[in-house]
Amino acid sequence: MISIQAVKDYALASLGKTESDFTNISTSLKDDKRSSYCLAQYVTLYSMESEYHLVVDSVTGKIIESKQATLPNFITEEKAKEIGLTYYNLVKDSCRIEDVAFGYNANYYRYQFNAIDCPDGKSYSVDINAV
Repeated sequence: MISIQAVKDYALASLGKTESDFTNISTSLKDDKRSSYCLAQYVTLYSMESEYHLVVDSVTGKIIESKQATLPNFITEEKAKEIGLTYYNLVKDSCRIEDVAFGYNANYYRYQFNAIDCPDGKSYSVDINAV
């Protein structure tokens, strides 16, 4: 079988994209009679605009199936920051915003808001639905 990185490389090449075009890439090995030795890598690639699902032959790297789904419009990082500040009743610039990271986790798109070094000595963290 080819490596996971090789599977990702084949999938990316078939789309004409690079890893930096995506916020998350996941793979899983599954039984699939269309593939050599009946095993295929299922690859899911997430960007801000689309979600791609590919089935890659685990031996040859041949793309067996490729589908694209258009995603809903997401709120901006600035809007997520505003929601996080409002949620904790924080004043802008009173805390250091360490991270407002977009990601896909637990079957939903989210921003993770992290505020640290706040005047009350506390840190705050919350997941914000990105849709």
